[in-house]
Amino acid sequence: MTLPLGVGHSVAYPLAGAVLNLNLPGLSGATLAHELRRLAPTLPLVIVTGRSETDWTRYGAPPPGTRRLKKPFDLDALEDALFLLLD
Repeated sequence: MTLPLGVGHSVAYPLAGAVLNLNLPGLSGATLAHELRRLAPTLPLVIVTGRSETDWTRYGAPPPGTRRLKKPFDLDALEDALFLLLD
């Protein structure tokens, strides 16, 4: 899966992973994660949220292997989650 460098650019870069918020306008981060996994089954994903674990049920379960980070988190926690996904 690739993403364009910007609007109107012909250069595209491979998508190495995605960090998504659970609560997005129009859809949930879990729903977007499922769509990304459909397009790129091995894409590393991290979903961040300030919601409690019990609130996850109203947003739907993310795909297997998706890392979760609870806000607030520090950069070390994000780095750890991303490196675990990229290994």
